[in-house]
Formats: sequence, structure tokens, C-alpha cells
Amino acid sequence: MEEAKKLLGRKNKHLGQLWYRSLTLRHVLSLLDQVEDVAKVPARIENLMAEKQLYAAVQLQVQSVLILEREGLQEVGALQDVRSDLTKLRGVLFYKILEELHAHLYNNGEYRYAFISSRSEQAPTSTATGRLVNSMQPLSRRTRSIKGDNHIGGPVDGFPKVSSVFFQLFV
Repeated sequence: MEEAKKLLGRKNKHLGQLWYRSLTLRHVLSLLDQVEDVAKVPARIENLMAEKQLYAAVQLQVQSVLILEREGLQEVGALQDVRSDLTKLRGVLFYKILEELHAHLYNNGEYRYAFISSRSEQAPTSTATGRLVNSMQPLSRRTRSIKGDNHIGGPVDGFPKVSSVFFQLFV
């Protein structure tokens, strides 16, 4: 009876070791999956930038940097190239967003025609024409607050999330 008890104790200890090893291997497999996913991120960001999905590209870049800062992945030397690529892509994204904003602000962007066509569908009245001419000139913050026009653009302008994009990129 005593011998059976010792044998069961050894088997129990061995099962505990095997269980702990399986947990460790699951964790390692999870890290390897994350490494594999993060290694593909720079190409995905470039594809998103080519499709002008800048908001999605910024979100992906920020999430990937956060994944790389995790405790288990900081020590992986093979991810140094991915880290440097993500850092470079951060700058590229910044300048791409600036170019798009510049083009949009000065009516050189692709949203210009959507804005013009939506305005031309409405028949302007004399007060609307005066307001349209006045709105073409840049207003200072003070003038906007007096006129009650504290926002520039709107849902038609195509950049509803610009502040959040810049916040995610540079905070």
C-alpha cells in the first residue's frame, strides 16, 4: 500500500511537471504567433498607405509598437528590423498625412470634387452666396468664435479623425 502511495505521488508530481511544461509551450507558441504577425505588419502598413487608408495604417502601427514593447517580445533580437521599420513607417505616415491635409486644405485633394459637387447641387440664394464667398476666406479663431463657426470642414471633408490620428502617432 505504501509503495502504491509513493508511486501515485511520483506520477502526480510528473503530471504536474508535464502540465507546467504544456503551459510554457503554449506561451511560447503564442509569442511565436505574435512574432509572425508583427513581422508582416510593415508590408500591411505600406498596403494601407497605398490605398490611402491612413487611419487604419496609424492604428496598426501603434498597436504593433505596443505589442513589441511587451515583456516577452523585447528580448527577441530578430524583431529589431521590424522595430526599425515601424519607426521609419511612423515618419512616413506623418509626412503622408501632412501631404494629404495640405492637399485637402488647399483644395488640391480628391475630396475637393465631392465638396464642389455637393455645393453645386444646392441652388444658392443671395445670402447663401454671400456666406459661401465669405467662407472661402480663412477666418481667425477670434472671427470664427464671433460668427459661431468653431469648426472647419465637417463630415464632407473626409478627415473626421485627424486629431485622433495625430494623437496616436505622436503620443
